[in-house]
Amino acid sequence: MIFFVHSQINQAALVKQLGLPQYSYFFVLDKFIPLLERLGRVVILEHPEDADAQFDAWTAQGETCVFLSFTPPHYSYTPERCPTLTVFAWEFSNLPDETWEGASGRDWRQVFHQQAGAIPLSRQAEALVCDAMGADYPVKAIPVPVWDSFAAHRRQVRPARKREQTLRLTAQVIDSRNYVCNEAEFHLLRPEDQFNFPALDQSPMQMTFSIDDADSAYLGGFYHSEPWGTWSQLAAPWILLPWRVSGDVRLEIDCAAYGPNVGRTIAVECGDQIRSLPLTGSFQVHTFDFQVSTLAPVIQFRGLSQTPVPGAVDTRTMGLGLRSLRLTSLASTIAQGQDDLTRSLTLDGVVYTAVLNPADERKNWHDLVTAFCFAFRERSDATLILKMTHRSLTSFMGKLHLLLRQCSPYACRIIALHGYLDEAQFEALIDASSYYVNASLGEGLCLPLMEFMSCGVPALSTRHTAMLDYVDADSHFIIASSFAPTGWPHDPRHLSRTLQHRVNWQSIVDAFEDSYRVAQEPSERYQAMAQRGMDKMRALASFDQTEHDLQVLLAQALARVEASV
Repeated sequence: MIFFVHSQINQAALVKQLGLPQYSYFFVLDKFIPLLERLGRVVILEHPEDADAQFDAWTAQGETCVFLSFTPPHYSYTPERCPTLTVFAWEFSNLPDETWEGASGRDWRQVFHQQAGAIPLSRQAEALVCDAMGADYPVKAIPVPVWDSFAAHRRQVRPARKREQTLRLTAQVIDSRNYVCNEAEFHLLRPEDQFNFPALDQSPMQMTFSIDDADSAYLGGFYHSEPWGTWSQLAAPWILLPWRVSGDVRLEIDCAAYGPNVGRTIAVECGDQIRSLPLTGSFQVHTFDFQVSTLAPVIQFRGLSQTPVPGAVDTRTMGLGLRSLRLTSLASTIAQGQDDLTRSLTLDGVVYTAVLNPADERKNWHDLVTAFCFAFRERSDATLILKMTHRSLTSFMGKLHLLLRQCSPYACRIIALHGYLDEAQFEALIDASSYYVNASLGEGLCLPLMEFMSCGVPALSTRHTAMLDYVDADSHFIIASSFAPTGWPHDPRHLSRTLQHRVNWQSIVDAFEDSYRVAQEPSERYQAMAQRGMDKMRALASFDQTEHDLQVLLAQALARVEASV
């Protein structure tokens, strides 16, 4: 059999589109290919419109062909002649069954009517297709076959508490232990150890800080941005530069002062250089030339007064109003000392890990961070790692900084990783993890959770949507949730047509505390949970199980096509 396969995002575009809608379908396709190769030959189509031409060419040679579209059904392309099945994830209480904007494909039933069958990734989605299309429609839930891909890495004994180990990761590492964070202060201790930004070239680089600008995520010690820019909150606010700066550089800052800071002279630091900035009450551009001999990833302001204006309606501690900055390299000096693209991360104690897209609100990572801080405010041996799968650091850094400040003080450790991890690095992260944690509002599959479970890592998780297939109280600390109304994610009308889940925040705290206690005890329960999770993955997502289910479904789908001819 010949399998034509297509996803909207391919390997070449993945880095630039990581975190955008449909990016995860690339990973689903990639994990399905070894399964499909057990049954036949795989032909990857860059353009789905080529399916019919490929179909004609291969059937002329006596081959049986099928097109698998790894995409949400409303984006799925249906060829005229080649039998087609859409492979999709879905995490809501019903399928889209309405049309809007004149596009019939918005109603998924019309898409399925045109195709030979469907391959949802969960049993809940399978049941929804059966309800919409009838019990005789060819549909079968086939999860991503992750079990066998971790055979060489699986461990039978995995301790709950981790001895000190150091990972080498090709990622930006945002570590709460590298911040001074309290009511009066918020600053980085060693920014050069966390961030590996590209070198500043001779082209002028501009940063703007209005409410709609992504650059506001690079601010520290400032209030939320407004339409014009932002006000400082602390006496020593700073700007993290997304470039490595050294040599002769020119800094232009568009700023103004407020209240007692009008007429005040403050310090501006770049690396080992300090300049004086005389502030006025109106916005103007101030220009400074620096000769930076050390790598300088931060522009630091010092000396602002935080005294509110007496009698003012707005009593915030505003000092410096910031609209933009411009940075230019004045020479061809290349920043040195950053040839090694990896970062060291030393871990120990009880380590919780989540892999998620920070731009997807359904992942609910804000609740994870706050619940973790409340549960382990006095526990220095508890660490939460957030592996952020998004192309842009700004998709989460500003929000994470805000959470770190809002939750302080705390003794626990919070780490965010941003950047690609190869297979060895990802497996090292699994090894370093005591638990996986997921508090999402809905999941079409949750591939990372399945991968960690396949390696014997127990989890804290909600139990709904796709996770009903493999999450139970024997292998997980269950996080409670209940239904809440929402809209289909691709419906621009934002009408409440379906349900998702609302997570109980206190239940996240309880799950953290319960799992921590288990990690302190003799390992029988922890090991039993790990083994139960591996057993679930073997039964659900092994090649043997998924191959059998796929063969049965393909036979039904092709028989349906033949009967309709």
